[in-house]
Formats: sequence, structure tokens, C-alpha cells
Amino acid sequence: MPRGFVSAIYIDDDGISWRLRVDADEAEEISRGWSTDGAGDLAPLPRGWLPRRVVALDSSGRQQSARIGTVEADLWTGEAASFVLMLSDGTTDTATVVARQQELRLT
Repeated sequence: MPRGFVSAIYIDDDGISWRLRVDADEAEEISRGWSTDGAGDLAPLPRGWLPRRVVALDSSGRQQSARIGTVEADLWTGEAASFVLMLSDGTTDTATVVARQQELRLT
């Protein structure tokens, strides 16, 4: 799995595309709905906006979350029920989705 961050495309609930920095590992997981092609040409997601996310429980019962790039992503639609996360020791774990939280604009 790659390390670091990449610019990815976040499509808001109104269908507008924005640039958002995303962990490179997360951007590669197709079910999260991220695309990096052309992301550098977009305006950044405005401050005060919280992207949509799914909330999940990992194998030890701890709460995890994953930001979702588009409402068409498999994790958002329910087509996928879990996602992979990288642990601090370099291993991976699987988290099972228990809730979805829509985007929030605080501004």
C-alpha cells in the first residue's frame, strides 16, 4: 500500500467536484469512490465542510470511519459492507459499516 496523501475528487451532494487531500491508501480502495484524475485542476473543498463518511467497527470493536468521494461509491450505496484500514504497525484490518453520515456544511 502506498504512503502519503494524494489530491482526489470529492463530488458534493449538489454534483459539484472539489479537490480534497486523501490518504493514498484510502484513495486506492475503489469502494470509497475516489478518483485522482484531474483533481489538481479543481478548487479545494471549502473550509467548514465535512465530507460524507461511513462509520464502522473493526475486528476488535473499535469505531472507525471512512470518507466517501461520491454518493455512487459502493460503501455509500451499501453495495460494499466493509473496508480495509491500515493499522499503525503496518498490518491491515477490516471494518464493517454500521452507519452513514451525510456531508455537512458548517459555513
